[in-house]
Amino acid sequence: MEQGRLVKKVGTYYHFEMLGYRVIILMYVCITSIFAQAPNNPPANSPKITITASVLEILGEQQLFQAIDNVVVFQKNVIIKGDRGLYKKLTEEVIITRNVSISHGDLTFECSKVTGYGNKDLIVAEGGITLKFKDIFGKSKKATYDIQKNYIELEGSPFIVQGENRITGKRMIIDFTTGKIKTIGSANIQFEPRKK
Repeated sequence: MEQGRLVKKVGTYYHFEMLGYRVIILMYVCITSIFAQAPNNPPANSPKITITASVLEILGEQQLFQAIDNVVVFQKNVIIKGDRGLYKKLTEEVIITRNVSISHGDLTFECSKVTGYGNKDLIVAEGGITLKFKDIFGKSKKATYDIQKNYIELEGSPFIVQGENRITGKRMIIDFTTGKIKTIGSANIQFEPRKK
């Protein structure tokens, strides 16, 4: 296996760049190992969070791990991609920013920023969210996705289009297991009547 090279060291600050491979971080409650592996090979249903990127920066004293360019995060069967990533070991948070896309089975959505909470199986997306799930298309300013319970909650002027139906409200919940959509607060639906 081709090894990475240490590009810079200042105090406890390290900057690694992998040659031909991406850096992968495997984390349980804390990070257990750092090694190089070929990209696009996520472990199926692994409880670990795996991060790959072109460059990894480690700030030892603050226990921060920063990923730069071609960032991909695997958590169970969820894949998150973006341009920048930050893992906070103390709070077990993974933050991905810039051109973020999330996919999980038939569900895909894009946003400006996503925060993953590894110990809660929870993903919070913010900024210009567009969502697609089978025949459902939605938009909102914030989305909270519970991976374990398989539902998403949309907030911030959310709306959903399903077929010819358009649904709006203050808060919307989509259960991906049942396909049920629940709208809370100022709920409104517009639909096209069938032509005779």
